[in-house]
Amino acid sequence: FLVAITLFSMVFHVGRPRTWVSRIVTHWEKQKRSADKKNPYGTTAEEKTRNWQSRQSEIAIANSNYVGVGMGRSKQVIFLPQADSDFLFSIIIEQFGVWGSALLLMIYLSLLWFVMQLFDSFKYAFGSIFSVGYCIVFVFQALVHMAINVGIFPVTGLTLPLVSTGGTSILINSMAFGLILSISRSAKQMAKDAQNAVKQATENTNLNPANDTTSFPTPIPIINPNNNKTY
Repeated sequence: FLVAITLFSMVFHVGRPRTWVSRIVTHWEKQKRSADKKNPYGTTAEEKTRNWQSRQSEIAIANSNYVGVGMGRSKQVIFLPQADSDFLFSIIIEQFGVWGSALLLMIYLSLLWFVMQLFDSFKYAFGSIFSVGYCIVFVFQALVHMAINVGIFPVTGLTLPLVSTGGTSILINSMAFGLILSISRSAKQMAKDAQNAVKQATENTNLNPANDTTSFPTPIPIINPNNNKTY
């Protein structure tokens, strides 16, 4: 039912899907004009207004001159709408340059790598699926935000996780990573307890060989048909 409503809205340009279609079309027209070596933002006032956010975002990136203008010295933060949320990555590039933005990208990828390393230590499937799945969605949102800011994807309202302003987003992400850390700690504790138990059992066996209750399979007798002897 919900899928039918969404398709109906997209076909007849009603509600929020109308905005999605409009942004995709605007982005496609912008890329087409760039390929034709024309003004990518259009020539009419309406076209320039529709591309205002992406235009100001690209100006902010160009102002960085690769090295950045310095923390707190951004000029486009005044002109760029949603500079503290949807287009924060552009401001980060303007202030800290390519190296600062690359460092932020590496932090997100390192977080994903860290959670993937913990995958084998989780004993239960829920911990593995929750931790890895949430971290993939978390990093994917950050990558999409960066792609939007540099003009690869159409403009949409997607924040940079744990960096952009937003109380609810920060709260939910913090709670999720708190659960991941709790699951990781429990998994490590369970693995440690198992190792200690094996170590204790080995020490007891070495100290008291008579108490070794290890069972061995009973040998199967073999009868030689020539002399009727059992081996």
